[in-house]
Amino acid sequence: MVFVRMSIAVPAKGKAVEATDLLRQVNESIAVSNDCMNTFVVQSEDGVSEIIRVSIYKNNNPADDSTYKKSLNAFSYELNHCLERGFEEKTFFG
Repeated sequence: MVFVRMSIAVPAKGKAVEATDLLRQVNESIAVSNDCMNTFVVQSEDGVSEIIRVSIYKNNNPADDSTYKKSLNAFSYELNHCLERGFEEKTFFG
């Protein structure tokens, strides 16, 4: 079974490129966890509305959860300045 984490964010006006770059950097720091299988960032066709950051894990490992939270915290200041209203976190099992 896989475990998927998603961050859904709306960039502030004129900050879509910066927000996308920061979310990719978050993914790069998350990708080093042992159970992380893949990460990517996708955005809407218009390039200015929602951006979604995805990370896929082999399972829901508490050690990966710690790495995940540390990665988000490391970029929180920068993310807060380029996002409309923070981001929504979702998790899925499959």
